[in-house]
Amino acid sequence: MSLRAEDLELMHKVWLDVTSDPRYCGAHHYHVVKLALEELERELSTEKRTELLAKLFDEMRDDAKPC
Repeated sequence: MSLRAEDLELMHKVWLDVTSDPRYCGAHHYHVVKLALEELERELSTEKRTELLAKLFDEMRDDAKPC
């Protein structure tokens, strides 16, 4: 598994935003990732599925490598 530098930066930026509230000072980066993935999983079973998969396709196209 690998994450791009920009992915790590985004995760950290979200983590900084969350932990700026003292109530969430004990949050870890993995908490942010788990929440984001659970939200994505939930939304993939809604009417947003097509939109989300189109965004995923755009993201994949940026890294275009043959399968």
